[in-house]
Amino acid sequence: GVLSASLSHNAGGIFEAVRRSAIELHRRYLEDVEVFGVEDDRSAEDLPQWGDVKVRLFPAVGPRGFFYAPDLLPKMRDAGLDLLHVHGIWTYTSVAGRRWAAATGKPLLISTHGMLD
Repeated sequence: GVLSASLSHNAGGIFEAVRRSAIELHRRYLEDVEVFGVEDDRSAEDLPQWGDVKVRLFPAVGPRGFFYAPDLLPKMRDAGLDLLHVHGIWTYTSVAGRRWAAATGKPLLISTHGMLD
């Protein structure tokens, strides 16, 4: 599975990196790639750009910049993922990814996409 706070152009370059890697994984290796993210004001507009990749969006509550989506973690646990690739570390999605790994005992891969100064 793939996890990113935003799956729209609001995420800037991360959107392209996540979208293109998920599309290629789906096309070449894994037909059942699932991408998880948090809805934002451009999600519906950008959703067609994911092609045949299964994208699961969840509504956020609370401060917009934290991307807290209470339904996200339970749905990831239920998805039967073998591995989770998290994009970014400064939002709830990194917390959810870590909790998913702890609960399932499965590997977590993190791509930070930015500076850590």
